Amino acid sequence: MSPYVNERLALLDKFLQVFQEAAKERDRRQDFGPSPKGAFPTTEPAWVAFERRAMLDAVNLERRVRGLPQITEAQVIRVENQAHGHVDYAHKYALYCAELALGEDRPRP
Repeated sequence: MSPYVNERLALLDKFLQVFQEAAKERDRRQDFGPSPKGAFPTTEPAWVAFERRAMLDAVNLERRVRGLPQITEAQVIRVENQAHGHVDYAHKYALYCAELALGEDRPRP
């Protein structure tokens, strides 16, 4: 297996773990807060924002290590939305975040 594939798989595992750890907070974060600007609905559960922030921070840490510019919350929201509806949502979300960390920003239909 190529080093690139190994790196991608390692990041997939890492981001899946980040997501799963953040998801453990759901029961403690049941209040609602404002959604990101321009989002609908205009409020969202606090656990959604918490998980998104955990993924954003993890991606940006990996990008910093690679000398890549930081990404925005909007980019994480986009890959989060691309993962919606998939039976393997958590894996897709983690994979898409791994791609962001590697500088592969590939919007999907």
